[in-house]
Amino acid sequence: MALAREEVQRLRLAETGKYRALLAGIMRLARSGVPARGRALKDAYLLLARIEQDAPRTVAELVEAPQFGAWANDVLHQLRTPDEAGGRGTLEGDLGRLSLFAASAAIKNAYPLDMEVPLTDGTVSFPALGTLRLDAGPGRRWARVRQDCAAYRVQAGESGAPLPGALTRTRYWSPVPRVTVTERGLVLDVLLDGQDPFLDRYGAPRSQVGGAELDRWRRLLGEAWTLLAGRHPELATLVADTVRTVVPLASPAAVSGPASATEETSFGAIALAMPSDSLEMAESLVHESHHAIVGALTDLEPLISPGDQEFLGHAPWREDPRPPHALLHGVYAHHAMGRFWRAQCQEGAPADRQRARVRFGRLRRMLADAIPVLLNSGQLTEAGLDVLTPIAAEVAEWQAESLQEPGQ
Repeated sequence: MALAREEVQRLRLAETGKYRALLAGIMRLARSGVPARGRALKDAYLLLARIEQDAPRTVAELVEAPQFGAWANDVLHQLRTPDEAGGRGTLEGDLGRLSLFAASAAIKNAYPLDMEVPLTDGTVSFPALGTLRLDAGPGRRWARVRQDCAAYRVQAGESGAPLPGALTRTRYWSPVPRVTVTERGLVLDVLLDGQDPFLDRYGAPRSQVGGAELDRWRRLLGEAWTLLAGRHPELATLVADTVRTVVPLASPAAVSGPASATEETSFGAIALAMPSDSLEMAESLVHESHHAIVGALTDLEPLISPGDQEFLGHAPWREDPRPPHALLHGVYAHHAMGRFWRAQCQEGAPADRQRARVRFGRLRRMLADAIPVLLNSGQLTEAGLDVLTPIAAEVAEWQAESLQEPGQ
């Protein structure tokens, strides 16, 4: 089922609304019983509110950022279940993370700033901007960022460093790279963020790209976007409206872990190991953006019945049986990849067309096996059936198509 652009944009607005609702819940729960610095949450919230009056787009972009959703989800869970073991830091430090979103908004708009911010392993990570590394002692958990003579400086005890005026790379400062590609009026605009602590949630080590590796990421993303925008404008539009951050993962050949992933609390981010070529990059963008879409659809309305949670179904692309929500995720994303490779069967050099036919043939066979498992499971809600039924009809039509090169 292909979503119209207006539907994708409504999903994106709904996810932003969810993030703001999570923040409201955090503010309510944090009014009492939190550590002293956690109470500074109010200062960060008020600063964001003041900046929003003058620069609403800046604050909106930060609240829409995938790491904001991940932060809000994690912190709200900690506040609701304080007896459970914590995640990536102390509750005090994680609450203080809102001050870094406020500081990023201030820095983007040259806004006055004097605020305590949390340290993570001697670094201060400003969302969507970059990371400043200090020579602070190992036990120091907080630093202060302030505007000094129109420049910003971060100080932790005796250790301090300035933020460069243009936010370009220095000995202390590592900016988050941005890749922007325009093709046929369609724009891919993504951050390559391997730095933010709240984007470390994909089951594999991240890669902080730079130098020749960054150049390769830029080249592959550019080539993939030329391909998608030129030959698959519908898929390209969905990717452009969904993906705002790419989290580079370490190569699967170097360490065991996924080659690509999404995570439902961080809508707008997809994690990828370096693809081998532009076709694989294009497929990965299509694949993971559709996982993000079905996750957002689930936030709006349940697609899976809350009934029998013991159901496990065979997913041909996995060795382990999958629960119904994971199986639906897989069907939705693999159907999108099938559409991509089906169109590619008639494009490019003979070797590329043969590769596409093999890939499409495998995908249509796997989908033909997986879809009846879901349809017969009794696990789909009416909304879930509305999602799956047109996919099933299209996949059924695919089965009769020839995989031979025309003229053979």
